[in-house]
Amino acid sequence: MAEAEAVREGMEAIIHCEIMEDGIRLVVESDSKGLVQCLNKEAIADVSLEVYLHDIWRMMRFFQLVKVCFTPRQCNRAAHSVAVCC
Repeated sequence: MAEAEAVREGMEAIIHCEIMEDGIRLVVESDSKGLVQCLNKEAIADVSLEVYLHDIWRMMRFFQLVKVCFTPRQCNRAAHSVAVCC
């Protein structure tokens, strides 16, 4: 659930900070394989994630393209840097 909340908050930040441009593309990387599968509609979501998923899917419409990818934790330096910093 924390991963889904982080994705939602990140997308909200992009949208609300008015850094949106026409045709912006977004790549979402997560080490949560289950979340990636749910966001890509490759798996059925747990009820506790539904609110987050619907919010994320709604916000995806603001972007020209959104690619959601699984990235193993050891390969995701950006996420590791944020986690260590916080």
